[in-house]
This record gives sequence, structure tokens and C-alpha cells, in this order.
Amino acid sequence: MELVRFALLEIGMVYFVTMSAIFSLPRRALARVPFVAGLIYCPSCTGFWIGAALAFAGFGPFAIHDVVQDVACCAFAGMAISNCWHHALYQGGNDAFADEQLTATVVAAPAQMQEAPRAPE
Repeated sequence: MELVRFALLEIGMVYFVTMSAIFSLPRRALARVPFVAGLIYCPSCTGFWIGAALAFAGFGPFAIHDVVQDVACCAFAGMAISNCWHHALYQGGNDAFADEQLTATVVAAPAQMQEAPRAPE
């Protein structure tokens, strides 16, 4: 039962961070940080760190009494669970990434357009 609770927490939190519309503004802000940009849209990467955070918070399903081993097991289990869930449901694509990249391009386009210099008369 502990593993089911962990898996549901993991899947819910990974979806919330990587794909939900509610988290789109913070996700776009975090995506501006170079190191975080690759992680924030990747369910496997986010699942790893959320699994580690769940272990630190005491939601780990493993009865290991060594903190390092428990965190490592939860991190890798979280990565595996979120990866399997994401590929089974979304075939590896992330609609939030595509939508937010398109929105960023459309919003930035008018700012990038400038009037061409006029020829002297």
C-alpha cells in the first residue's frame, strides 16, 4: 500500500510540475534558468528529484533505515514510475513544452520586429 501511495503522489506531482496549466507561469520562469530548463519539462528528471523529496518528507515506501539508501531508492523509483507513466500515456511527448515554446515565440515576435531603415531621399 505504501508503494501505491508513493506512486500516486509521484505521478501527481510530476504531472503538476511538468505539464499542468496551473504551474505554467512558474514553469516558464524556471525554464529561463539554463540548468533547470532541461529538467522542468522532463518527467523522468523531475520524477527523480520529486522521489528524493518525498523520501526526505517521509513518504518513501521502502523500509530502509539508512537515509541515503532510502533517498536513492525513492529517487530512482520515482524516475522509473514517472517515466513509465509518461510514456504509456503521452508516448514521450510533452504538450506543455510545445505550447509554451509556441507562446514564447508568438509573444517575442512583435518585440523582435523592427522597422527597416528608410533609404535617404
